[in-house]
Amino acid sequence: MQCPECKTNFSTGPYDYGKSVPCPLCNTSIHVPDPYEPIRQKPKPKKQKSRVADLVAGDIAPAAPERRDRLPTGLMLYIDGVLTFPFQPEVIFRLVMFAILIFFLDVTVDACVYAYMTVPYALRAFAPATLAMFLFAGANAAVNFQTIFEETAAGSKDVRGWIEFDKNEYFFRLLSIGWIFAVSALIGYIPFIVMNVMVKYGRLDLDWEYSPQLIVFGLSFLVTMAVFPIMALSTFEQHSMMGFFSLRIIKSLFREWWSWMIVIAVTWLFFLPWIVMRYYGAKEYPIVNLLFLSPYFAFIFFIYSRLLGRLAYKIAQNSDWD
Repeated sequence: MQCPECKTNFSTGPYDYGKSVPCPLCNTSIHVPDPYEPIRQKPKPKKQKSRVADLVAGDIAPAAPERRDRLPTGLMLYIDGVLTFPFQPEVIFRLVMFAILIFFLDVTVDACVYAYMTVPYALRAFAPATLAMFLFAGANAAVNFQTIFEETAAGSKDVRGWIEFDKNEYFFRLLSIGWIFAVSALIGYIPFIVMNVMVKYGRLDLDWEYSPQLIVFGLSFLVTMAVFPIMALSTFEQHSMMGFFSLRIIKSLFREWWSWMIVIAVTWLFFLPWIVMRYYGAKEYPIVNLLFLSPYFAFIFFIYSRLLGRLAYKIAQNSDWD
């Protein structure tokens, strides 16, 4: 800093910026400029107010922010899948229609069994009717399963690698889901088949009405419902109707073992009363049994489909999935 009067040079510090200091020789008051003053006095940019798009003037309205519903995690993922059943009109209509089909299927099956035991020639009429009801009910079950599965698995966007279904191809759905269930049933009913073969060839002497065969039959059904998710998710993931066991799904049995245990436990909890009432209640209260079990089976089938959708969503969140 130089004094304008005596031309004396002296130094100033940052603490003198913007102040008047005396010259050490002539004591003249000198103003020390502040180099940061232009920065301090720089006006702040004003915030632009959001303006509503004028569609008449040709403005394009901004897109609405994407809203994505997040599913719960952990155990609540499956509790939510059971308790938050979507009671919308469309779902109720599908549930009622499926219950009606199951009712007529049960009626034709029971009539076919009764005809086989009493009037064998009546099978000529009841056997084709039973086969037709199996096809109708099976196709409806396949459509409901695939629809609920995709809806529950976060709209199928988070579930990557699943097989694509044509929404108009009922026959394809029946063949694909029916084929997977048939192979699962074959695996689940191996103990029952072996027991029947041993009884037929005299290796076991059991009375059908009071033998363990009925118990093994019911347990085989539960095993089938536990094997079906593994085979279904494997075939969906591999885009192959013959790929019944996928390495990623097998790994998930160990990495997400508690998720699989929840799904299997809830499945058995719902299906076990149906098995007991179907095979024991049909003898004592056949009419009440049919009227009650048809809607009950439809409801637990919908719950079963929702649980598998939640399980697929949980497996897809694994970092090793891609």
